[in-house]
Formats: sequence, structure tokens, C-alpha cells
Amino acid sequence: MEKQRCPYCGAEMQRGWLRSRRSDIWWEPDPAMPAPDAEQGMRCIAAAGSFTGAEAEAWDCPACKKLILDRSRRNLPLD
Repeated sequence: MEKQRCPYCGAEMQRGWLRSRRSDIWWEPDPAMPAPDAEQGMRCIAAAGSFTGAEAEAWDCPACKKLILDRSRRNLPLD
């Protein structure tokens, strides 16, 4: 099984999924730091299917409570 160390505290992280039940998962920039244009604003992290939610692989650090998300690993089939 793949192991990941937290880049913040060095503890071992737990692999899991960031999931939604019926909608896309979005990232939105801090409104105090406006994006130069609309194209660099909100990003869809994972798109929901017709009858399913959305998911993206994520790593959780129980020690420092950080969540690491790899945006290249998304829209994988629900098990």
C-alpha cells in the first residue's frame, strides 16, 4: 500500500477520498486576494456524474489536521 508523509509535520498520512453526494467539488480563491481574471477564479476539483456524486483522492494527516489533495487524481469510479 502506498504511504505518504505529511509535508507539514512529517507524520504518516491516511489515504482517502474527498466526496460529495450529488454535486461537483469546487475550490474558490480567497476573496481578499482577487484573481487577475475570471479564468483563474473557481476551479472544479471533481465533477459529479449524472447519478453519482464527485470524488477526488486526498490524504489526511491526523497529527496536524492537514488535508492534501492531488487534483490530477479525480473522478475515479465510486467503489
